[in-house]
Amino acid sequence: MPTKYCSATPSWYSAQSLGFPIAKHLAATLHCEVLDGRDALGSLIIALKELPGHCSVTYNLDTTGQPRDVPSTVSFQVLDSDAVMHQRTVFFVRHGESVWNQAQSKLQLHEMARTVDHPLTKKGCNQAAELAQKLELVGQWDKEGRAGPMLQPSAVYVSPLTRAVQTAVIALGAVCTAPHGPGEMILMANAREKQNFGGFDTKSTKVGTSIVKSVYRELQKSCQEELGDKRVLKHFSKMTFDTQEVQDTWWCQDAAESAAALNDRAQEFMSQLLYAPHRSIIVVGHSHFFRAVFKKFLSDDFRKHNPALAQQIASMKLPNCGVARAELDPSKGLNGPITRVELVLQTELVAESSSMACCSSHCGSANGFTGPHEHRFAEET
Repeated sequence: MPTKYCSATPSWYSAQSLGFPIAKHLAATLHCEVLDGRDALGSLIIALKELPGHCSVTYNLDTTGQPRDVPSTVSFQVLDSDAVMHQRTVFFVRHGESVWNQAQSKLQLHEMARTVDHPLTKKGCNQAAELAQKLELVGQWDKEGRAGPMLQPSAVYVSPLTRAVQTAVIALGAVCTAPHGPGEMILMANAREKQNFGGFDTKSTKVGTSIVKSVYRELQKSCQEELGDKRVLKHFSKMTFDTQEVQDTWWCQDAAESAAALNDRAQEFMSQLLYAPHRSIIVVGHSHFFRAVFKKFLSDDFRKHNPALAQQIASMKLPNCGVARAELDPSKGLNGPITRVELVLQTELVAESSSMACCSSHCGSANGFTGPHEHRFAEET
């Protein structure tokens, strides 16, 4: 399991394949061990046959030789391969224009560096609202089409960075709170943006429910000043936010994220998608990280039969509030599980600029692949 940035009370999420069908190996023993470097901090040994399937369980770790005032615990669930080996559809949604994006386009270095975790601009809020409007139209003409599954996702994962959560609530609030919607958004630490040198927009100071409270304050301002639409706050009040993965420091604390760390995080991210029991997933996140994921996990077959799009999706970027639909095959594990990608909802890829130009400018289409802990907050009056 990759190393995590942790405080004195670390917690993290991992999804891994056991590599064999459980039903045929009930005599097997599950051995969990927490290490600090090479030093064992705690362990758990339990027979698989003693574990209930498809429900979460929590056990105290054996910390013999490591005295602690508070017990260390591990929570997990064991899923049979029949529940997770089916094909699934994942929609990758990039956030709207952020204050960082805007400042970058105008070379306003002070604005870029004076704070971290920048929120959406007025334009970014409107981009997210436009995506919501596109999804309303999908309900009329494309329910069974390429973007149709976005209307009834099994799960919505969101980067914990403010601009991504804002985008998710504005663009997907109606979808989430619909009668058959998931009703919650899961803040996914592994979906955060890649940390480059000087990337203040990829760091934060907030954990747990403070992330959600901060986003709510930003939404109050944007709904009054930019959107003029109180429906967003109504959707927000009906949703729950799973903050289990972000109770501890979840951002990169180094000046930049190393290639090895990014690789580990991308694998963890993909494992979460592959081994979750969801057939239709939406992930709201960031262009650089999404590009790294496509570059690493596209199948050889897709690269062979769609070389132009395969090259573009791994080297160019989604525009602000752009959407890419991907088909995943869990049977391939981490060896090329993305078997197909297409751009939907009129998305066009964006060229990477060598200068500090705004990353939301359009540059052309991709070969015709275009087309139309839980916490709840009450709405404040």
